[in-house]
Amino acid sequence: MLLAGLATPVAADDCRTRLLDIAAAPEQPGSAQPPTDGWVKVALPDTWFQRWPGHDGAVWYRLRWHDGCHGKAAIAVAVSHVTMAGSLLINDTLLWRDAHLQEPFSRSWNMPRYWVLPRAALNADGDNTLWFRVVGMRHDVLGLGQVDIGDPATIWPLHTQQVWQKRDLFTLNMSISLVLGCLFLSLWAVQRSERAFGWYALASLSWALFAHTMLATSPWPFTNSADWNRAVTLVLTIYCSAFCLFTWHFGGQRFPRLSRALPGITLCLTVTLWWIPDDHLTPVLMAVIPGYTLVFIANCIQFQFHAWLNRQRHNVLLALCLLSFLVIATHDLLVVLTVIGGEHIYAPIASPISMLFMFLIIADRFASNLRHIKAFNTELKTAISHTSAELTRTLQHQHQLESRNIRLTERLRLSHDLHDSLGSSLMRSIAVVEQSGEQLGSTRFLSMLKELRSDLRQIIDNSAGSAVTHTTPSAWIAPLRHRFVRLFEELGLTSTWQVPADWPRALSSIPLLTLTRFIEEALTNAIKHSRGDHFQVQLHTGEDGILMLEVSDNGIGFDVEAVSDGSGVGMHSMRTRIERIGGQLTITSVPGETRLTVHLALPPPPGGPPLPPPHSDFATKV
Repeated sequence: MLLAGLATPVAADDCRTRLLDIAAAPEQPGSAQPPTDGWVKVALPDTWFQRWPGHDGAVWYRLRWHDGCHGKAAIAVAVSHVTMAGSLLINDTLLWRDAHLQEPFSRSWNMPRYWVLPRAALNADGDNTLWFRVVGMRHDVLGLGQVDIGDPATIWPLHTQQVWQKRDLFTLNMSISLVLGCLFLSLWAVQRSERAFGWYALASLSWALFAHTMLATSPWPFTNSADWNRAVTLVLTIYCSAFCLFTWHFGGQRFPRLSRALPGITLCLTVTLWWIPDDHLTPVLMAVIPGYTLVFIANCIQFQFHAWLNRQRHNVLLALCLLSFLVIATHDLLVVLTVIGGEHIYAPIASPISMLFMFLIIADRFASNLRHIKAFNTELKTAISHTSAELTRTLQHQHQLESRNIRLTERLRLSHDLHDSLGSSLMRSIAVVEQSGEQLGSTRFLSMLKELRSDLRQIIDNSAGSAVTHTTPSAWIAPLRHRFVRLFEELGLTSTWQVPADWPRALSSIPLLTLTRFIEEALTNAIKHSRGDHFQVQLHTGEDGILMLEVSDNGIGFDVEAVSDGSGVGMHSMRTRIERIGGQLTITSVPGETRLTVHLALPPPPGGPPLPPPHSDFATKV
């Protein structure tokens, strides 16, 4: 074809190409030939959806022109776009056709084309006709772009400029948007609190996908143009929504209801577009695309006022960037709606520069955040050092207090042991001396002193942790029963001791020692104050696994409330000991019967569930 266009040089004045007229006419159904009538003069670029709103077939464009060189010089033709697909004839010779002139249509709407006309196809008289057959669906806003005819040296630069505007710029847009989208998506994944990064990543990826639709030459992966237009519209709406949310989060604006409503409206629109019939798709697209563009423009306008009131550096820079978006989006919207003439859309030209400028703004914001974080970490490190030093001093002081508390606790425990054990032995010895009618011999006094020595040795052994665990209740209570039964016999008193043959659960030395001290203190107090003549000690296990130890007498009783107020050291010591091992002490007293009952939860069996805590249903009687 290029070789056919070569010719012998002639004078420039003789080779002028003149365009005579341009006309368009709808094709008759089923003919696939230029119509004989119905021609209407048009100006290029042209769309016919308003001229023939009900037409859904092909339209022929007829361009008559005169070649002053009569085929002696090369003639080139350039067309900016064919919406949606088409073919070209020079006179009656087919010069070019798209791969698919039926659904799914080829997409030549953003594909500039260039041809050098074959000399054999030109008429000798110089009068020639270019026939463009354009096909597509109504919702594609069908038409023919700018057509230039003339010398290749003149037409080729026009064609390369159109390729730069309609192909190369969108390729550059797609590449930059993909890089920025992936970059800020990674930043958002690392720092989820920066939601502005996430929305900007979504906006960049959406714009990259939109740029890809500008470069596509087929509707793949869809099988028809209607679904392709639905997908393109959804990508544009997602971009507008994500960009609005990005500006709100970046500028610190709070629109809680609008932030939830905008994604919801976009989701509802997605469902609506995919379910609406193809016959009603065109008016919906003509409403949705300008509508979201107006939302984008309104957001750019409101952010100018926000930046003016806020006066933060990052917001002011972003407002300046959005101001350029505002001017460009307004111009492109008027071009798409054919309110103003021309076919040049400046968004592809300004978008790479604007995105790089926004990248610098966001990167500066990110670097500023990192500097603040670094400063905060330094302050935090200093505060941690001061706090650690203060905590060290506090822990040292607390350790001193705990050491002092341990010493006091040990002293208190030792005093209780002396009171409950050695004190009880002394009280028993005093009672024997007081109630003895005759003078006691040296043997009897020596026996009392040996018993006091045994109690003192037991206190020392228990303090050293060398207490012995008794395997049966009888072995545990035998020494205690031996001492008190002998005392009861000397005082003319009686006692009853009832214990089970075996422990229902194994008990350690600490609770056994506590129960021993409890019995000693309870019996000593009863001997001293109750005036009773019979004492009873009972140990048994309840149905709920609670160990119960009861000490009772038939004395005169006492005022339980008065004793519980803390006036009795022995009673307070007994209660403290029982609570320390997790037990509960219940006291009931009426004239003729006083009963002290300990409820203690036994340790659970190996692998078994824990037993419930002890409880008492006894009511205190006065």
